[in-house]
Amino acid sequence: MCAQPTIGAPSGLFEDEFTNPQPQEASEPAAISPTVLPATVDSFPADLKAQALHRLDYIRWIEEHLVGGWTEKNLVPLLVEAAKALPPPVPNWRTLARWQKNYNQHGRKLTALIPKHQEKGNVRSRLPSSDEIFLNKLFTAFWLENNRQ
Repeated sequence: MCAQPTIGAPSGLFEDEFTNPQPQEASEPAAISPTVLPATVDSFPADLKAQALHRLDYIRWIEEHLVGGWTEKNLVPLLVEAAKALPPPVPNWRTLARWQKNYNQHGRKLTALIPKHQEKGNVRSRLPSSDEIFLNKLFTAFWLENNRQ
């Protein structure tokens, strides 16, 4: 029996020199997608940055002096001591534990300690969109009639 050449393998001398596929040129340019950069502490106002640094100071001080878990029994005596070493206001033990949890969940990044006041409130409309359109028309018509005089 003769050995059969395998499919795809070169059968003669020097045939494999030119079998490398040539790179294909892109027929259309790649779509440019906008990149979203992560927020840094410097992108926030100075007062929010100061609050985040204040929170970080308390977390670090407590972490250095804490023996045991982040419980009321362990944190309350340390907060009394921390009040003497760090500037006021002193957070409640539960607030401090929440800050520390959020800080650790976000990879110990300072941006996790920035207050999120803008995320408060009702984000859903209480009225259906059809009612909102009607009320907007009614308001503008009423407002225009009273302000024309």
